[in-house]
Amino acid sequence: MTVIVARSASGAAAFAARLAARGVPAVAAPVLHIAPLPGAETGAALAGAHAILLTSANGARALAAAAPRRDTPIVAVGCATAARARALGFADVRSANGDAAALAAFVAARLDPADGPLVHASGRDAAGDLAGALRARGFACRRAVLYEAVAAGALPAVAERAL
Repeated sequence: MTVIVARSASGAAAFAARLAARGVPAVAAPVLHIAPLPGAETGAALAGAHAILLTSANGARALAAAAPRRDTPIVAVGCATAARARALGFADVRSANGDAAALAAFVAARLDPADGPLVHASGRDAAGDLAGALRARGFACRRAVLYEAVAAGALPAVAERAL
């Protein structure tokens, strides 16, 4: 039996390698790839942000590619996203250790709406409405759409052979 790992390209190879290290034959076959959005208005979207919220490692990568500054505080949804942001050079990174609801609760408990607006750096298709949940708690929060997930045209030949 061979496991076909269909995660996005940024995670498929590493996950397949971890499976292989445990004796599970695996093939990386990304069905999506993450593409930055050309002309994303990051400068305007991030200007004046008190903190940037990240709900995925893809968001961290897109933010790093689009924004030269690394000194705005980052609040990440979980440990993996926080670790990715730190590895990309962001200096002040905290983790909510959960999902989007935990991130909203973490922000509400630790940040003050009076300190300035928040920005949710995300992909085109984001699950839920983090910015809306925070606005309901009194925060000024906007979403900066920095990337999109694009479907692969076909499975790699190695995955077709494994099937």
